[in-house]
Amino acid sequence: LLGIFAALSAYESWGLLGFGMRTITSSSASTMFVGSLISIFLIVGSVVGMYYSFQKYMAESYYSEGIRLLNQSTDTDIPLAKFANAVVIDPKDDKYSRLQAQVYFFRLRNLIQGQLPNPTSPNFVQDFQANFISAYQAAQEAQRLNPNEISNWSLLGLICETVIQINPLTCSEKFLTGIYEDAIKYDPISPSAHLDAGRGWLLAADVLALRANQSQNQEEKTSL
Repeated sequence: LLGIFAALSAYESWGLLGFGMRTITSSSASTMFVGSLISIFLIVGSVVGMYYSFQKYMAESYYSEGIRLLNQSTDTDIPLAKFANAVVIDPKDDKYSRLQAQVYFFRLRNLIQGQLPNPTSPNFVQDFQANFISAYQAAQEAQRLNPNEISNWSLLGLICETVIQINPLTCSEKFLTGIYEDAIKYDPISPSAHLDAGRGWLLAADVLALRANQSQNQEEKTSL
């Protein structure tokens, strides 16, 4: 494209197709005013466009750097800081929030798996709450920015699926199934949306059955 532009810059060679410098004269004051106004709008539009492009470029740079660090190390603090910078620079792109949520979910899942052989870890509750809240908020933001992206709903539901087995009060079975039912409304022909919903209903049934078995109240047991 640069080569074609350079070739067409020679006005003498290409006639009306050339992009070379031209001189336009007009004796009408209104025409000159309109021309100047259009030029000003074009200059302002170019500056705004350059700023927007630079903003997108910087956000993508932080995003790419965060992914590179994730692939090279098990440390997630620095990549999360990179993703946070990308979100601040370009808060309207859902993929930055979604990746943030994925990393926090990864940390949450590892925390839960590490708790199983060591159930008396003193910092488990605080770390669990911190990572769950961060993962949930980031996934919810991604879902809000782009509700038509089914992976945003799936990630939000997956976070809920994980914590409901540890602490049902953190995420109820009604909320879990509601996430997937809403996802189907946005993408009714997606097989993954229906698959997620089916898995969510099965997990909800397991949670209710467990609560029913543990209940000492017969009326509550029957209700569950």
